[in-house]
Amino acid sequence: MPPKGIKQMEERHIKWHPPVLSYFKINTDGASLGNPGPAGAGGIIRDCNGIYVKAFCRKLGVASNTTAELWAIRDGLKIALDLGLSNRVLIESDSTTAIHLIEGSFNCSHPNAAIINDCRWLMMQLGINQVLHTYREGNQVVDLLSKQAVHQEHNFCLFNSAPSFISSQLLADCMGVSYPRTLNVGNMSLNSFEGVVDYHLAGQNNPPHDVTVT
Repeated sequence: MPPKGIKQMEERHIKWHPPVLSYFKINTDGASLGNPGPAGAGGIIRDCNGIYVKAFCRKLGVASNTTAELWAIRDGLKIALDLGLSNRVLIESDSTTAIHLIEGSFNCSHPNAAIINDCRWLMMQLGINQVLHTYREGNQVVDLLSKQAVHQEHNFCLFNSAPSFISSQLLADCMGVSYPRTLNVGNMSLNSFEGVVDYHLAGQNNPPHDVTVT
């Protein structure tokens, strides 16, 4: 390990990893064009074989990146609870800010206090004790979903089957495609290695029949 304060930069390859056998994984992302600006939240649930279960997009109006990330986590947890996935689901986000707010302490006057408390309550109901961190290279499906959410007509869309605009990235994830990223490995915790491979849209005005909109 390098001395404290010394950066050790290395190129690593990042990819999406399926959860362990019999588990499901929620991936979430938020987008804000301007921070604050037009914002959206998106997420997906897949099983241990990478098989699609559900996905969603939420249009948020004007919001910050952090608010969008928290809404994405909250919606992913709520859908998992509705599906009866308690004690067999993980959740993963690329937002360290949102993760720290949910897992750490915050002032009750925080503008996102209600969403944070909702996330905590839903995690307790689902038997989840932490939000896993991944890098954006391992979270590309939900990047597409959150950006789609910014521009969609409806406030909320729940996709019962995979929308066409994420099909290519879903396939890439299932095939284990990885993407390079330069990391300061000297400062990485064990949890930071989730998703790391260690080997040095067009929207639709009329949603299809398998999309629930509100």
